[in-house]
Amino acid sequence: MVLALALVGALSLFRPSSQALAGTLTMEIQASLAVREKILEGTITVVNRGDEPARKVHAEIGFPGGTVVREIVDLLGVRQSASFSFENSLGEMKEGTYALPITVVFHDSRLYPFSALACPKFTFGKTFSPGLSCSTTPLESGGEIVFEIKNLESFSRRIKSTFLFPREFYCPRPEISLLIAPSETKAVSFTLLHSSAIPGARYPVYCVIEFENEKRRHTLVCPGEIRFMEKGNWFKRTRWYWLAGWLLLMALAIPHKKKTGDGFLKKSIDTIKRIG
Repeated sequence: MVLALALVGALSLFRPSSQALAGTLTMEIQASLAVREKILEGTITVVNRGDEPARKVHAEIGFPGGTVVREIVDLLGVRQSASFSFENSLGEMKEGTYALPITVVFHDSRLYPFSALACPKFTFGKTFSPGLSCSTTPLESGGEIVFEIKNLESFSRRIKSTFLFPREFYCPRPEISLLIAPSETKAVSFTLLHSSAIPGARYPVYCVIEFENEKRRHTLVCPGEIRFMEKGNWFKRTRWYWLAGWLLLMALAIPHKKKTGDGFLKKSIDTIKRIG
């Protein structure tokens, strides 16, 4: 059986800077997958949608049997793309759907690392409905992101939810197992800490929901987004207004200081004359 899937995952990085010509790094991931006789075949393409080159680009693919690292290109220019193909044996896996996490790591001109994340699915054997639905809302900055999972079936299910996130963040508990009753909706939350996230950037994240029985495995991938806006440093975010106000005060204070200085000089001369 042949099944081809395509998914696009994008990461936008808006580097804050006081320079007018500050660059933007935006990496797009495209994945095309197919299964042929227990062999997973795929092509991964990365596209630089930003306005400055990306350097030292490589991909990390989370196959069911382990992670494989593939070098892509040393320099990816603006609007340029690069791709590679792969084959991976699926062995004696159960029939069903599986997630394939893909992390693309790239660097700016100062070799500062960034990461983009995508998570397409592929089907091995027959296709089955997962009987689950999932939704979430974008998360502003770090904190807690919540996924609502609903059981659409008339029987209970024990599921495992795994949170996939970029390297710029840290999650102390990325896996949660739970039991969902028939037609029940449960909220699954993950705490997200930002270790090296860039203010002004948007990061795709995913909740991978899995359950299985003796013969089949089911996977549902729920996408989310982190819009990392800088919090807590109000002065830094409003520094240009403070600078403009400071310059205005200086402009108003200069004539006053000149008059004050002239008066002080006149008094000093009179004092010298009296002493003389």
